[in-house]
Amino acid sequence: MLIPPGTVQQQLRAALKDGATAEEAVRRVMEPYQRVLAGAGNDSLAGYARPAVLTEARRLHRVMTRHAEDRAFGAPPGSRERLALREMEFHLPDGTVVSWADATAEQHEARVAWLHTYIGSLETDLRRHERAVKLLAGRGAEKLADIDGWESLIGDDVDEDVVEGPGAGDGDDAGGEGVP
Repeated sequence: MLIPPGTVQQQLRAALKDGATAEEAVRRVMEPYQRVLAGAGNDSLAGYARPAVLTEARRLHRVMTRHAEDRAFGAPPGSRERLALREMEFHLPDGTVVSWADATAEQHEARVAWLHTYIGSLETDLRRHERAVKLLAGRGAEKLADIDGWESLIGDDVDEDVVEGPGAGDGDDAGGEGVP
C-alpha cells in the first residue's frame, strides 16, 4: 500500500498522538504522497500542499494540547460561570421567573423587548440628568428649585444649547427670540 488509509487530517492526528511534533507529523504524512507523485513524474505537487498541511498540523496540535490540559488540570476556564448561568433566573414583564436553562426563545425575546424599553427610559433619564447638571452649572445654582422654569429646560424636547452658557434660560436665545 503506497498511501496510508484515511484523510490527511486523520493521518496527522495519528502521528501527533504518537508524539510527533507538527513538523514531524507533516513529514511522516507527506512522504508517501511525495513517493507516489515522484513515481508519476510530478513530485513538485507535494511541495505545494506542504504549507497548508503544516498549518493544519499546528492547529490540530494546539487543539490536542488544550484537550490534554483540560483533562490534566480539570474543567476549562469559564466552566463555573457557565454552570452558574444555567442556574441563574430572570424576570419577564408579566412577573414570571424563568431560569436561563429552561427559558424558551419566546421568553428570551420578551426579555429583550422589555430590556430595550428599560434601556430607552434609562437613556431618557440620563439625558435629563445631564441637562440638569449643565443648567445648574450654567446658572451657578445649587439646586433646580432655585431656577424659575427649570422643568421646561430639562424636558425631553429641549436643545442642548438652551441650557448651556451664561444667561441660558433667561428667555432669549442668541437671536433675541423668546425660548420656552
